[in-house]
Amino acid sequence: MMNPQAIQTLEVGRTEYTDSKSIVHTVKHSLWLSDEEQQIILPAVKQANEEGIAAFGPYSPDGYFGLGNFHRFDATLAMYHDQGLAPFKALAFEQGVNFTAGLPIVRTSPDHGTAYDMAGRDEADPHSMMSSIFTAIDIFKSRQAYDALQAGKMNKEK
Repeated sequence: MMNPQAIQTLEVGRTEYTDSKSIVHTVKHSLWLSDEEQQIILPAVKQANEEGIAAFGPYSPDGYFGLGNFHRFDATLAMYHDQGLAPFKALAFEQGVNFTAGLPIVRTSPDHGTAYDMAGRDEADPHSMMSSIFTAIDIFKSRQAYDALQAGKMNKEK
């Protein structure tokens, strides 16, 4: 599901993914890979590669996020909510945007959440909310452009 959404949304022809793994202090392809990584994640990455999807990983999240390696990829797929969101918030709190892929509607939100404790007090920094709105507009336009291109494709003869 992530690849078609990424192609539509990120406006890329071939998206590169990586997986941020659950065991923090391990090295890619080392003897320290967990059962989940060996039995589920690595075969999934291999299958994605066989299907023409440039997928990589698993990577240790501390090095992946801490050293800025995430900049090399179009998208990051974390196996668990806190694996991806906690480092993302730490790195991009004021301008970060959450995007929920796989929905028929565009859903974005500021990475800081609702900030109900600041509502109505003129204390919240609006940048993340503005980024969320602008990102939603960009995604909507990207999906429209993608749909228009798909509609203009010539049908293959059967």
